[in-house]
Amino acid sequence: MKTIAEHLDDLDRMIDAGNTPVANLRSQIAFIQREVTALEENYAALAGAHAQLQQTHTQLQNSQPSPTIDIKPNPLTEPPENFL
Repeated sequence: MKTIAEHLDDLDRMIDAGNTPVANLRSQIAFIQREVTALEENYAALAGAHAQLQQTHTQLQNSQPSPTIDIKPNPLTEPPENFL
């Protein structure tokens, strides 16, 4: 399957040839337009899905209590309470 860039290169070659029928040029342009439209629609759908995932993630984070950490003194680096 060709990339859009390759289809654009084909269109460019058709134009440079100078003898390509107008109908063929229009057909190539229409094809590229359809592909770009499909990509735009896919992008919009993915952007919407991503936003929904972000919202769900935020809601889950906010609904769960934050874990508490019990920090105990390290006897190797901190002096005992009755040191002085």
